[in-house]
Amino acid sequence: MAVGLTTLVSFVGNVLSISIIYISSYAFHISKIYIDPQILLIFGIGSAVGALLGAKLTPKINRKVLTIVLAAMAIIAGIYLLTQLF
Repeated sequence: MAVGLTTLVSFVGNVLSISIIYISSYAFHISKIYIDPQILLIFGIGSAVGALLGAKLTPKINRKVLTIVLAAMAIIAGIYLLTQLF
């Protein structure tokens, strides 16, 4: 979502971007789609950790190394999720 918000801000400005994100989030919130809270928690924590690590390590590590580290984190999260589902 952060990349989408950044892109929106660069084209239409802060107020309109936040309004668009709020409306889409609210529409998703009131929809009747079932979301498994455990899966949401796993992906949410993984996404937050990946974003924080990426932001912290970007100036210190080569871009290719950072890509490999974050890809490994995504693969590990995917494997964990698959083992929990089956």
